[in-house]
Amino acid sequence: MDTKINFEDSLHESVDALEAAKSLAQASGAVVAVSGAMDIVTDGNQVIGAHNGVPMMQKITSGCSVTALIAAFVAVEPTHALEAAVSALSIFGVAGELGMESAKGPASLRVNLIDSLCGLDEGTVLKFFHYFEAEEFYSRYYSQTPKLLVNLHYVIIVHGSNPFICGLMF
Repeated sequence: MDTKINFEDSLHESVDALEAAKSLAQASGAVVAVSGAMDIVTDGNQVIGAHNGVPMMQKITSGCSVTALIAAFVAVEPTHALEAAVSALSIFGVAGELGMESAKGPASLRVNLIDSLCGLDEGTVLKFFHYFEAEEFYSRYYSQTPKLLVNLHYVIIVHGSNPFICGLMF
């Protein structure tokens, strides 16, 4: 069972949606996320992408879950909605990768993903987190290259006595 996503193929699939996402973000003033084999988030100017997850995640209809996670991250960091959205997508993808390690199919992946999401910690996220810098994306398709900050910071939410990573911020 293929559990890895090819970066080159993902990049080509996602570039088609990028311009539409940028236009929508510019017209609406919203941050727009395009999920798929490679996730892209844009505010119409800046673009950040994440490259986590496994192909089977597309078969478990997890859109509501990842949308709720994005909403939670943005609620914690409303002035950094772009970074919060890509952080949520990344962490959800990491949880999917971890969940796939012991999954036998889509049903067990769904359960394992939720269990993995609940058990994430800083070390695990840093070990599995993959993002692409805008420079890499743009150097292949565009002539101008925006800059990204690549310092990692964490926002931790503590619910009761259980800390939970709520954001991986660039």
